Amino acid sequence: MQHNIFQHEHWLALAFDMDGCVFSDDYLDARIELLSRRNTPPDIEEEKELLLRFNKTMLDTIIASAKGNYTRLYVLSGTKRQDFATDQLNSKSNISISAFHAPGILIEYMKEQLPDQHIEFIPFYMADIIAGNAASRDNIGMTFKAALRALDGEQDVEHAIWAGMEHKKWTLTYSHAHLLAAMAEIELQMIPHTIHYRLIDDDQFILQGLTDFTQTCSHHFPASVRMEFLEHSTNVPLTIMDAAQVINGTGIANGEFMSVINSLHTIHGEDSYSGADNFYFRQLNFKSVEHADALLKNPQYKNKSFCSIL
Repeated sequence: MQHNIFQHEHWLALAFDMDGCVFSDDYLDARIELLSRRNTPPDIEEEKELLLRFNKTMLDTIIASAKGNYTRLYVLSGTKRQDFATDQLNSKSNISISAFHAPGILIEYMKEQLPDQHIEFIPFYMADIIAGNAASRDNIGMTFKAALRALDGEQDVEHAIWAGMEHKKWTLTYSHAHLLAAMAEIELQMIPHTIHYRLIDDDQFILQGLTDFTQTCSHHFPASVRMEFLEHSTNVPLTIMDAAQVINGTGIANGEFMSVINSLHTIHGEDSYSGADNFYFRQLNFKSVEHADALLKNPQYKNKSFCSIL
């Protein structure tokens, strides 16, 4: 793509939560009712119709806000289903489709409504951090590709398991912001650019926590990224795009963000036991905004006794 050196690139990046948000209560009830009336699962067209029926209001709100205002639109996974095992567990317990299939359905609808808009899915999942030989951006897409192969029926597909993401989604948002900023710096180089990152979730606790975290720790987020955290659920449908507080990053892009998160997970993760899956894993747990700030300043800092009192 040819760029005019005098233009300003505006990117919109949307991170969608799934359970409770895209997979709303109304959607899940409708899917359960549909399954109860038949012996075979819905085909792909039925799945698309069902998912879009309960997300059309949200998507139309996004489309109206984006039209003519952004040079590119990106979609990322904002769910806690950041590996295939978690996705399959949640799909079975919630009676939903796979979270690896849902983004494509949402993007297909947005492309139909915005035919002239550049719209692209970034297949980054937290499991990509440990999917390769090292925590590298070369791993991006490995989790997604393996999941699609397994969902298509391929046997013995190897999957990285990322059980260590803290459930506040702080490390997820940190990763998304730095991934987007690094992409822009590599591709756009000296062209001025702004990235508007919007995470959409149904959980008010997560949304408020992300607002507090990014506002207090704005120096850990790239200055090119503006962050906004929006609520969407059956009871609170997203109908206005500019209702949330916008937080501006004040730091620099870190192209090694995957190594940073891997270091935090490896050094500061806490051993946990999952009875359902019968295995131990390491769970990264930021105890507070101040705790997160201290660890992000130096992921290799190993004085846990100090960190534990923050």
